[in-house]
Amino acid sequence: MELTGLSKALVRALIDPVQTEADPLDGVDRVIDEVALNSVLDSTPYDYLASIDQALQSETQLSLMGARKHPEHALRNYLLTLSERLTEMGFRRVDFTDI
Repeated sequence: MELTGLSKALVRALIDPVQTEADPLDGVDRVIDEVALNSVLDSTPYDYLASIDQALQSETQLSLMGARKHPEHALRNYLLTLSERLTEMGFRRVDFTDI
């Protein structure tokens, strides 16, 4: 399964801000504050969680979605950490089949 549509745009919105970080994990808190909780692309944290889940289950090469600074495993670990952090904040996964 490839990542497409809105999910692809939301994942890109999460990846782009950490392209200049030495380690994407260093940007987790900033991205949560500036992107996921700030209604970027008119989306909610629930939308981001659903898109992260789709990205982690997809065959899409996330490392090709941005400036290609980080390897695939680092970006997938970063998205997993974002998902865990949002869940810890009280947001729960919702199945958005139309994303």
